Amino acid sequence: MNVDAVGRELCQSRAHLYRRFGDWQGLLRHVHGQVLRAIDAHVPLYEGDAGRSFGTWWQLSATLLRADNGRAFRALRGRVAGDGGVEELAVQELGSMPTFVRWFTTHTGEAGDQLRALQVWLLLLAATPFPEESEPAMALREAAWGIVERGRVSTPAEEPDPLAQ
Repeated sequence: MNVDAVGRELCQSRAHLYRRFGDWQGLLRHVHGQVLRAIDAHVPLYEGDAGRSFGTWWQLSATLLRADNGRAFRALRGRVAGDGGVEELAVQELGSMPTFVRWFTTHTGEAGDQLRALQVWLLLLAATPFPEESEPAMALREAAWGIVERGRVSTPAEEPDPLAQ
């Protein structure tokens, strides 16, 4: 894919695209930002129902990231990333999702706890290549909910043994 192909799809001239976005990287960053804003817009703020809010956000965001545009978004993350790679990009992506970060820190009661919000975001990205009802996708969703609900990912060793007396 190149600027000419994108221009044909958008019925825009190459010159117009370069005027608007500056260069190919500018166009990719613009598309990347649009997807992040769409994901951020999926945060429903159900008063007092964190599980419902999280479930709705996860479902809508995962559906978007599994669709054609979402697969393209995931594929171009490496092209958009700077010298810090996709790891640094993930931190920057949180800056484009203020509603998600605000919801997360409000629910967990830990203002500024962006590390855990970042963990949830990365788990969502990791889950989306798998089919929705697959074991890996469901395990990653549960791990993300665990971070939201308890502020950490629990491991089987940390879970209470129901048979222990």
